Amino acid sequence: MHYYHRSPNAQGALARRDPVIQNSAPEINTPTPNNSFDGINNLDGFTPPDTVGAIGPSNYVQAVNVRVQVFDRFTGAAQTTANPISSLFTSLGGGSLCATTDDGDPVVLYDQYADRWLIAQFANASSTTGPYYMAIAVSKTSDPTGAYYAYCFQTPNVSGGKFPDYPKIGVWPDGYYMSVNQFDGAGNTYLGAGVYAFNRAKMLAGDPTANFIYFDLNGVDSNFFGLLPSSVDGPLPPPGTPNYFAVLDGVSLGNTSDALHVFQFHADFVNPNLSTFTERAESPVNVAAFTAFSPSSPGVPQSGTSQQLDTLADRLMFRLQYRNFGSNESLVVTHTATGGSGQAGIRYYQLRRNLPGGTFGINEQATYAPDSLHRWMGSAAMNYRGDLGVGYSVSSSSTFPSIRYAARLAGDAPNGLFQGEATLITGGGSQTSTGNRWGDYSCMTLDPTDDCTFWFTTEYYATTSTGGWRTRIGSFSLPGCSPSPRATIHGTVTSGLTGLPLSNAIVRTASGYFRATAADGSYSITLTPGTNDFTALFAGVGTNLLNAVVMTNGESRVQNFTLGAITPVITSNNWSLAAESCLPNNALLDPGETVTINFALRNTGTADTTNLVATLQPTGSVTAPSSPQNYGALTAGGSAVTNPFTFTVSGVCGGTVTATLQLQDGAASLGTVVFSLHIGSTGAGSTAGANPANITINDATTASPYPSTVNISGVSGNVTKVTVTLSNISHTFPDDIDVLLVGPAGQSVVLMSDVGSGTDISGVTLTFDDSAVSSLPDASTLTSGTYKPTNITAGDAFPAPASTSLLGTTLAVFNGQNPNGTWSLYVVDDSSIDSGALGGWSLNITGDVPLCCGDVVPPSISTQPQSQTVLAGAAVNFFVVASGQLPLSYQWYFNSNPIGGATASNYTIASAQPSDAGNYFLVITNESGSVTSAVAALTVNSGFTGVLAGWDVNGQTSYGTSPLAPSTNAGNITVVGLTRGSGVTTTGSAASRAWGGNGFTTSSAGAAVTAVDLATFSITANAGYKVSFASISKFDYRRSSSGPTDGVVQYQVGAGAFTGFATNAYASGNGGHSLAAIDLSGVAALQNVGPGTNVTFRIVNYNGAASGTWYIYDVANSTALDFAVTGSIAAAAAPPASPPTLSLVGLTGNQFQFTLTGTTGSSYVVEVATNLPAANWIPVRTSTAPILFTEPATNDQRYYRGRIAP
Repeated sequence: MHYYHRSPNAQGALARRDPVIQNSAPEINTPTPNNSFDGINNLDGFTPPDTVGAIGPSNYVQAVNVRVQVFDRFTGAAQTTANPISSLFTSLGGGSLCATTDDGDPVVLYDQYADRWLIAQFANASSTTGPYYMAIAVSKTSDPTGAYYAYCFQTPNVSGGKFPDYPKIGVWPDGYYMSVNQFDGAGNTYLGAGVYAFNRAKMLAGDPTANFIYFDLNGVDSNFFGLLPSSVDGPLPPPGTPNYFAVLDGVSLGNTSDALHVFQFHADFVNPNLSTFTERAESPVNVAAFTAFSPSSPGVPQSGTSQQLDTLADRLMFRLQYRNFGSNESLVVTHTATGGSGQAGIRYYQLRRNLPGGTFGINEQATYAPDSLHRWMGSAAMNYRGDLGVGYSVSSSSTFPSIRYAARLAGDAPNGLFQGEATLITGGGSQTSTGNRWGDYSCMTLDPTDDCTFWFTTEYYATTSTGGWRTRIGSFSLPGCSPSPRATIHGTVTSGLTGLPLSNAIVRTASGYFRATAADGSYSITLTPGTNDFTALFAGVGTNLLNAVVMTNGESRVQNFTLGAITPVITSNNWSLAAESCLPNNALLDPGETVTINFALRNTGTADTTNLVATLQPTGSVTAPSSPQNYGALTAGGSAVTNPFTFTVSGVCGGTVTATLQLQDGAASLGTVVFSLHIGSTGAGSTAGANPANITINDATTASPYPSTVNISGVSGNVTKVTVTLSNISHTFPDDIDVLLVGPAGQSVVLMSDVGSGTDISGVTLTFDDSAVSSLPDASTLTSGTYKPTNITAGDAFPAPASTSLLGTTLAVFNGQNPNGTWSLYVVDDSSIDSGALGGWSLNITGDVPLCCGDVVPPSISTQPQSQTVLAGAAVNFFVVASGQLPLSYQWYFNSNPIGGATASNYTIASAQPSDAGNYFLVITNESGSVTSAVAALTVNSGFTGVLAGWDVNGQTSYGTSPLAPSTNAGNITVVGLTRGSGVTTTGSAASRAWGGNGFTTSSAGAAVTAVDLATFSITANAGYKVSFASISKFDYRRSSSGPTDGVVQYQVGAGAFTGFATNAYASGNGGHSLAAIDLSGVAALQNVGPGTNVTFRIVNYNGAASGTWYIYDVANSTALDFAVTGSIAAAAAPPASPPTLSLVGLTGNQFQFTLTGTTGSSYVVEVATNLPAANWIPVRTSTAPILFTEPATNDQRYYRGRIAP
């Protein structure tokens, strides 16, 4: 998953003679595997797998890019599924990137000194901008299938941010040490190595304050690439030993020598400034000359394909193993070098340093290349006897990539893997991916149960494919190796105060062993024989030290620990207010008030007191305390005893009294007990702010303005709840809208992102409240209401000045913050084509208000007024639910102006009219202050709709449906049978509407149209509306030379009889008019037809061939819309203006124009929709009649209509 990077100096060079090459195969003595079973395969399509794993007492834990799985070490059976690594971090919550992101480069370690597991990967908010995180999980117990302490460490933003690529981690007594290769966010520029030390003790204890130490090595040497931290196996290093790091130099890598640089990292977690990272005096340590194998390009051949594989020969391979042999300590590591025949070979090193004061030098090294096969991607480790095991991949042009291992015994001749080679699994295929990536790393670990057995994991292919890799896990033991010396100490930790076992108490040694007790207080540590200092501790109870404990091989010692002295232990039990001077009494402590408090004490220790005396101290807002009180003999474990103390409160309202009792039992001081008493009470106050200014949601960019802001001031107390309302949102593709709210202190939350699919919305008002029942829908139409903040897809970008550094997932992210300051709303449209608008926004803030003697509870609002959209004439009611010290006074405002007589908690408009549309809010006042409600928007639609049987610009068809399909609802007029007729030929730019064989159709004037029949179409007004026919709606007939010679056009209203208009009397000519045009507006029966009544038309009694076209047509203007239907409200009252009529005036390609006419000078709105039926109409033009509207030729399918402006 990480960037693919080579060393900045990787360039290749002419082959140099390798003086330590092992170019012949020894006699094979390396045994076959003890275990061999498949691990995780490629479930997510990533290449390479980054295979890593570790062996524990009962389990093998393996990880690949983004997945982790636990296996039974004995049977190979899976004990968990291959879960995303982020699943270990769910305890951090959905707001943590570590809990929601899987970016790979995993590390798995078994910390045998704590009997815990460590699993890690990096997590990136953005691969180009950061911030960058290391996600590290530490198991709470020895069970890797159980719970984990989860840590999400943000890596330092050094020099504008450095991406921490290729992390490698090692176990050390005082910390978990890590190296990274640092790149710029784009992944193009190498910015040096970074090294870290994480606080192991705190991480094992689940302490959320666990910290880390970091050094940026770019300024030390920008060429250091691929550093590795050491990781200890077996006996721990001498106390105080720093962690060792190593990095490879090579002439073939662009350096001046072949060498290993060795560093030491001393971490001081208490005083980080005292930490150091230094290169050792003997570094660099020269190694035998080598040539890196193809460090700048793929070079390993495979069977059956021309695709070659990468070796990453520019770096040391995971792990750098540390081992303490008592008289000396060693580091073991491997990398890929060129063999004698130009093939890839395994170069390994053992560095040794005599203890205590020696220097590191090469003790053992060789390049294993015994034949023509290529060997690479190795990992090496040494057991407690000094036997060495190396695992690796092997391939050639005739050999599928396979997994093998080789070994040497401690007593073998130097500089070679003389036990030979064995096969873990033979591959059955090659990798044909052109990416050439392989492994990136593999992992060899030692079995902690015997410190003899080697366990190895890496990748292979069962069959040839582009990326269908599999992984293998296996173990092997070298002859004659019995388990390492070990001893066990175990026992129980109990409380000396209660005699009960202590769960999660810590037992540790100075050298680095660590255990947390189980629920029954038990612990067990297996450790290397020798002398150890033990500490048992439990926070708040006590510590017990056991020094210089000598353990021998095979010994099992019981060692119990008791924490806490066997003495009286006095604790604060409770307190009560006995008397106060505030009038009227409010049962509270108030500033300046004299109070009498009963303080109760209880003995929770293991011995009784004899004559306990308590003295109230004049500190912590206590002044003029009364005399000491005698509590007498308190029985250990007995009931509490209460005594009164009188004092004056000197603190402030909302503050705290810290009452301290000094305890004396005869000559023995028993310390102090502390009571914490709150001054006053806390009330709830709320305030509202709004910015009613429209926000233009621009296409594929930030909105205008960006941001829109609301300023809050004069609020006391901190935030306890925030709700936000976005008013009158219109957009043709709301899935594009991303909205971020940022508070004054920088906390932020995404209110909505990627919601609502692509269905148009208009006039939608959304309120966001954490206590809402549901979230916004992902793939259905947005409707007005109250919802939880909904972020469907994390990671949306909000350009500067927006900041998401303190991003939360709910509005509770603002709780506890000071509400005063600027609140900013950032709106972004994240895709092209569509746009929209937002009609202002508001927020309501509830906060804590301290109340003391004489204070009045200020007003607060628990239920806010809601935005509404109604038809003209409908009743509207706005209301709030409020609380506070009575009496409360109310004043409603309309567009910031007070409404006369609107002085109740609700405001009603009996019959809303367009002039009532606007913003409403309420101010509530009492003697303590005032609070302003959220703004509620009222939208009033007149309901007068002119309907255009529209035009599909993309498909060049009129909108409507075929007679057999569901009818179209367009602005409350239902039209059935309006489609383009079959066989229609369209030429030229002018067009007219024709009533052809399949219904309402389109043809150019004079074009032939066939299939004249008894086709009918009908028009119906929906409930509450009427239908009429405009003056341009006239009938005409044109025929071909063989067309019919007569016929009757009839209409029917409802279920009445069909009535004819005229009979065809035209019998000659081609394309002529066969009957006079009929003005439908002059037919009284066709005007103001009520709701639910069909108006139906048909042709009967015609003779001749079925060719020609019946038209509803304006004879005088061949380019005009020849059919129009207008709708109006069915109420008896006359409309305020004429309903609009829309006339088609031109058609060219995918572009057309229409004219909206109505009452000259009156305002009308042209609206567009992208789908029918149930369209969401979006306003695109508001102007006075007449309006000429040109459809953009670039649009997809659109439908248009006109209506009277509100």
